[in-house]
Amino acid sequence: MVGNRPDDDKEYDSKQGQDMDYKYECGDSLRETQDRMVTAINSIIGNHRGKIIIVSSHGTAISTLFRYFDPDYRFEDRGKMKTPDMWKLVFEDEKLYSLEHINLEQGMK
Repeated sequence: MVGNRPDDDKEYDSKQGQDMDYKYECGDSLRETQDRMVTAINSIIGNHRGKIIIVSSHGTAISTLFRYFDPDYRFEDRGKMKTPDMWKLVFEDEKLYSLEHINLEQGMK
């Protein structure tokens, strides 16, 4: 579904959260973003097996990756992310083995 982006970001986010194919003109749907993120992370994992890798991206893009690997992850949960935020993802054979939030505030006192 293609629509015009509403002035209210919450309304737009709500529509995208309900329909991963919803997008506004000249924009990306969450599904398109997710497809790019999954392709990229699988390529990175495949090229750097056994290595520690750091990947940086926007919260929305990262949340689509979480949603792909964890079906229980809700798009609305991305609102709990902070800026900046850090997550540790451990993969085994291109499958998510564990997902852990790293508390950055502990070291920022």
